[in-house]
Amino acid sequence: MEWWGYLILAVIGGGFLGVGVLWIARKFKGNIEIKLKHSSMIPGDKMGGDINITFRKAMQSNSLDAVLIIQEKIQARRNGNNETRTEEIYRDTVHVADGLSYSAGERVSYPFEITVPNIGSSTQAQSSMGGVTGTLLNAAASYIGDRTEYIWELEARLDAPGLDLVTSKKLNPQSIGSTSMRTENSFSINAS
Repeated sequence: MEWWGYLILAVIGGGFLGVGVLWIARKFKGNIEIKLKHSSMIPGDKMGGDINITFRKAMQSNSLDAVLIIQEKIQARRNGNNETRTEEIYRDTVHVADGLSYSAGERVSYPFEITVPNIGSSTQAQSSMGGVTGTLLNAAASYIGDRTEYIWELEARLDAPGLDLVTSKKLNPQSIGSTSMRTENSFSINAS
């Protein structure tokens, strides 16, 4: 093996070691988790839950935030090549608590609420053009193989000196049909 091969292995090994050290350091500070109250909601509803934190050592925090992040992942076939593009299309940050002091062994729980947007439903996935033109554009996109997926993630972040305590849950909004009185679809949120 050439010298550059050893260099590449050293860099990769160092990266894994660095990630491991950060993970262990966070675990020594404490643990943070998200518990959702409801598993089904419609756009405009409040997605609520609790952020539970257990501290393994005394610490001071700057803030605690709950963040709903939605990314749009588009997979397309162009000129015989598969292309995938992912971009963040929505971010809602809710400030849950200001800086506080915590003692070792302390357990705290903070409630939060975030408004559910109308993104990722079957009405959102349709073309922004209405009528026959919009229907034709959607049919053409399906025919050439374009596929849009919405990736929802709920994050809780305790900003603290040194390493932050962070956790996230992937959410899976599944359309379960529209009501006769509303144009929005309801969602079943499956957290993993």
